[in-house]
Amino acid sequence: MLARHFTSNANDNQARMILEFLALKHIDTLEQFISDIMQHIGKIASVGIMIGSPGDIKESLIAEIIVSKSNDNYVNTREILQNQRLLTISKVIDYLEQRCQDTVDSNESTIKDEVVFNTQGNLSKTKNKRTYDKCTNGQHNPKTKHSESECRELKKNLSQKGRTKNAMRD
Repeated sequence: MLARHFTSNANDNQARMILEFLALKHIDTLEQFISDIMQHIGKIASVGIMIGSPGDIKESLIAEIIVSKSNDNYVNTREILQNQRLLTISKVIDYLEQRCQDTVDSNESTIKDEVVFNTQGNLSKTKNKRTYDKCTNGQHNPKTKHSESECRELKKNLSQKGRTKNAMRD
């Protein structure tokens, strides 16, 4: 009996469902907004209101109401949908779902980009923090990976000493 009362075709139930639909706001995510719209359209149909050309409410009117309720973040979406002829609920829902998917895809790529960026940033930081054993002041450091015969610091030091001796001779 309670279920019958809620789904009755009484004018007050029909009015209540229409008012709830009109009061619907896009607060959360786009997915939640689409879900809320579908839920409210189901409630409207459950109280006996027909949406469509032979029905009680024109489908284009409901579609325009849905578009007008979209969030300010989707101004471009709203403009595109408002400029279409023969706007239907299914067109609006399909477009919003596509927009929702685009948002998810862009968020995933943004997250991937951030991970790559952070990883590269961390690698460069660790590279900069590494301290290498190196030869200094003309002396070979045995902890280095090269041999004493390949040591550039020794060769540089020997060549500087040779230049100094040659300069003194002249």
